[in-house]
Amino acid sequence: MTLGARIEQRRLEIGISQAELARRVGVRQSTMNSLINGDARSSRSIVKIAQVLQTTPAYLTGDISDPDKDAPPPPPPAVITARLEVTLGSEEALTLMFEGLLAGLDPKAPRAAQARLLAQKLPIALSSLRDLRVVSEARRDRSEASPEADERLAIANHEQPR
Repeated sequence: MTLGARIEQRRLEIGISQAELARRVGVRQSTMNSLINGDARSSRSIVKIAQVLQTTPAYLTGDISDPDKDAPPPPPPAVITARLEVTLGSEEALTLMFEGLLAGLDPKAPRAAQARLLAQKLPIALSSLRDLRVVSEARRDRSEASPEADERLAIANHEQPR
């Protein structure tokens, strides 16, 4: 198995996009794509790539076959604490939000990877709803979503990394 194939396999197992891997490593996505597709045979960032993929450079380069041998332990799961007062808008607004969430999913990725990406994006989407749906503090009544707010929500969700 080649370096690129091992990077791609671990990326899918971890459940992150190619763009997210590149961002965490500190390289352009095109650089990461070249490495994965075999256009580049080595990288100065191999140590960082291995760290992000929770394995070792020796595994990625094919020196060993066990991706977990001598690999650092995975980081503890991030705990997200959110307390939001959200006034949900129309069914159309929610449909746009969910379309934005689903747009970043790779249909070929394992279900666990898709679920992880949705879990990462949901707080952002809910925060967008909070920001776009104003609740009157004086009367505590709920306002209707505006078409402009729905459009901003759809744009914000479609701009999320894939």
